[in-house]
Amino acid sequence: MTEWCPVAERDAVAKGPVRVELADDDIVVFKTATGTPAALQAHCPHRGMLLSCGTVHDDVITCPYHGWSFDRYGRGTNAAGQDRGQCAVSYDTHEAFGLVWVKSAGAPADFPQLCPAGLEHLHTRFDVAPETAGPPAVGPVGRIGRLFAIRPARLHQIAYVLPLANGRSAVAAIYFGHIPDMRIPLVGSIVRWALRRLPFEE
Repeated sequence: MTEWCPVAERDAVAKGPVRVELADDDIVVFKTATGTPAALQAHCPHRGMLLSCGTVHDDVITCPYHGWSFDRYGRGTNAAGQDRGQCAVSYDTHEAFGLVWVKSAGAPADFPQLCPAGLEHLHTRFDVAPETAGPPAVGPVGRIGRLFAIRPARLHQIAYVLPLANGRSAVAAIYFGHIPDMRIPLVGSIVRWALRRLPFEE
């Protein structure tokens, strides 16, 4: 995974560890106590238990089977507190546009500049297709966007199709656009909240 790839919604990861079964990688994504996203191999290197079933305390995720703990860099400690060194595969992480992005640790790719000049992030949708189904469709802007008079000519959409295990796919659709100037700042804040939280597509 040499390029940055969106793998999970930020809000989902904030609730607890999330397993992401990619076509070529099986990972667990979690947040440390400081809110920093982290990603490791999905299975504990000790006995293969899923780390997504574990718990996060401070800056480590702890396996529920034998109590091994791992920091965001893959450094492990067993239940007796003994340092096990670098024993879990880790990934570089980045949080942007409501998503957690990952790439292989140390891969030289810089995070892409997705937002065009003069626009701002409006909305992100992340959907996982059922087994054997094709990628979720990305629809045109619906009534929410039209309600707030977003200029269609200045609406920019980026979609990532993420191959998952078992032939499934996920789609991350990210929308950028221009929000008309609001004379009352509070109104502008409400508009931005609505655009990011309410259904955006038809």
